[in-house]
Amino acid sequence: MSWHALTRTLRVRFQKRSKRYPAQRDRIEDLYLEQKSWTYPSWRERYLDHPVVGTLARRLIWKFTNEQHKAAGIFHGSRIVGRDGPQ
Repeated sequence: MSWHALTRTLRVRFQKRSKRYPAQRDRIEDLYLEQKSWTYPSWRERYLDHPVVGTLARRLIWKFTNEQHKAAGIFHGSRIVGRDGPQ
């Protein structure tokens, strides 16, 4: 593959991926407004570990609840961290 063809291919791929992020950002914002909830494994699969959405999801503050606790946290250094430290 020539240099010109390679750079063109990379430019096209970048442009396609760049268009995905605003749509995913809007989707995540809408989910917050709808007050959606998931089990932790489902949330992790759909958002945190997702190849496209994960980039956005790791920058957000998420609310976590169970029968006994409510907490907010962000993903930092391979785990969820709240204001009082790791959750």
